[in-house]
Amino acid sequence: MTYYNTTSITNPTLSEYKRINTGQDQKILECFRAYRHRKLTPFNVQALCGLNKHVPITSIRRSINTLTDAGYLVKLEEKALGGYGRLNSLWKLKTEL
Repeated sequence: MTYYNTTSITNPTLSEYKRINTGQDQKILECFRAYRHRKLTPFNVQALCGLNKHVPITSIRRSINTLTDAGYLVKLEEKALGGYGRLNSLWKLKTEL
């Protein structure tokens, strides 16, 4: 699912939001492919993909979870320090395991 419609938005706005999120998923997958040898937190993805100013970290997390559910990424047991001084889970491109 590319968009979680928790506010009961209807078409055509709903279709537009789904299109935007699908594009975001593709951009984030491309980021993981470009950094295929690295383990990335959502904050790493935000910085490496140039999403700092216009995409909230919650949207990046949504996209990473969508890509994980679709079989493109795998969530690792390891954690690394991320934004807000807290530990964050790490993900990696699934084909690199």
